[in-house]
Amino acid sequence: THDRDEAFLLGHRIAVMTDGGIVQHDVPEAVYANPVTPWVARFVGETNLVAATGSGGQARCCLGTLQTRPPLEGQQVILIRPEQIEVRPSRARLTPPTSTGSASEDRTPTQ
Repeated sequence: THDRDEAFLLGHRIAVMTDGGIVQHDVPEAVYANPVTPWVARFVGETNLVAATGSGGQARCCLGTLQTRPPLEGQQVILIRPEQIEVRPSRARLTPPTSTGSASEDRTPTQ
C-alpha cells in the first residue's frame, strides 16, 4: 500500500521507500521509535529533531537535560515525539511587577 497509516495499522513489517529504494524495513513500532534517518522520522510521524550534546546517558539541549537510551556521546540530533513530552506547572515563585515597577508579594502560579 502507499497509504502510510494503513501500512502502520495493518502491516506486520513495513518498508519505507524514497527515490525508488528501501530506506528502512522493520516492524512498524521499530520504524516509528528508531527511524534510521531524519527523513524517515518526519515521514512516519510528527517529530521534533533537536541538536544536543550527549554524555553519560544524558543529552543537553534547548529543552534542558534529558535521559537517553542508549547513552549518547558528543554532538547529536535527538528525536522527540509529541507524546514523549509532558508539560508540568512550574514550582517557581513569580513576582509580578506592579504599575510602579516595584515587586509585589510572591505568588505561586495556579492551574
